[in-house]
Amino acid sequence: MRVLIVSDTADVRNGGACIQLWNLRRLLESGGHEVRVFSFDGDDAGDVARGWTSVAEPASRPARKFAKLTTYPRGARALRDVVRGFDPDLVHVNSNFKYPGTVFRALRGRKVLASARDYVWICPTGWAVRKDDLEPCPGGAGLQCVRHGCKSAPEMALFQGPLALVRDPLAREVVARFLAPSRRLAESLRAHGFRAEALPNPVALTADASPAPTAPREPVILYVGAIEEKKGVGVLLRAFVRAAAEHPELRLELAGKGAWTDRLAREATVAGLASRVRFHGHVGRDEVRALYRKASALVCPSLWMENFPNVVYEAMAHDCPVIGSDRGGIAELLADDRGFLYPAKDGDALAAHLARVTREPELAARQAGRARRFVETELAERKFLAEYLRHAAEITGLPVALASDATAGGTPPTAATKLESERPAEVTT
Repeated sequence: MRVLIVSDTADVRNGGACIQLWNLRRLLESGGHEVRVFSFDGDDAGDVARGWTSVAEPASRPARKFAKLTTYPRGARALRDVVRGFDPDLVHVNSNFKYPGTVFRALRGRKVLASARDYVWICPTGWAVRKDDLEPCPGGAGLQCVRHGCKSAPEMALFQGPLALVRDPLAREVVARFLAPSRRLAESLRAHGFRAEALPNPVALTADASPAPTAPREPVILYVGAIEEKKGVGVLLRAFVRAAAEHPELRLELAGKGAWTDRLAREATVAGLASRVRFHGHVGRDEVRALYRKASALVCPSLWMENFPNVVYEAMAHDCPVIGSDRGGIAELLADDRGFLYPAKDGDALAAHLARVTREPELAARQAGRARRFVETELAERKFLAEYLRHAAEITGLPVALASDATAGGTPPTAATKLESERPAEVTT
């Protein structure tokens, strides 16, 4: 089967969606399928010899916004040329928020699968949470976006509303099926008229994923991700202040950067805990793995509707206990006692969990063991590939199946390998 993957960007430094793109290519190629990639990363970013075609975007921001609402002729020509030359049996749209009309029109008449990796398809902010009270929102581009302080009236009238009118009907026409990593997102997409099914992201377990059985865990609460409001870092710091009063040995370490870094640092200083709160900033993948191995727990305190956060299943794969808010796909990952869940805005409940993993490391270890077994079985690459090929067969009508000798291992494409080593750890969506 020939598969063309189309994406806004294929540079893994831009986040988890790009990591999953190259993982998908690697898995498909391990099964004997031929894969090409098309993206808008710039004329010099791709490598045709490795099957990656990249085209530059319009030079100015106004031109890019106009092309998003209408069409981008140069991008359309380049994509049509790739489609004609490669003649794919299946097109997989990995992400399509830059120039949705351009991409979908160029793919008319093709068999198309698409990934839905967040709530942008149904929510102009991508949060799927109201800004005024941080409660979940059913989505949709309408007056409620203005009423709850999510978007201004001019932006809704002049940009977000027209964008939805262009993008959404084309998506419903062209995309045979959306694949969403979480059941929650798949259900939300179906509620808005999109054809969608759940297919969790696969996890590639490495030899160093699990620490040695005797490796001691330190009294460290770990956060890995963007230091931003939607990630719930403010709730986390305030919960840590409460837990730290009862447990003087407890420390908080945050790996990542973002707009709220200075604010959290000031709050830690005011609370008299500056020496017990460490901001790592940018960290490499080896450093992140080391943090997973030493921490008493990873916390994913998101306020927005997370889809299927990479950091949660990465921590699970490293036997690191996880505490998470009940937003989006986090609850699915931590269900059945695979972690500690709490209501997203409830800092007291989070503080209680921080104290509990400190007092009861045996309980946390048991949950972490269940979580790792879940990753090894339910998120196994071979299981993902079999399910993906089932969807592909249903859409294309081709007798596509998992080859008996297909392997989930192997080396990712050179471009992905090169960029993976450079990816900043704070990008976690």
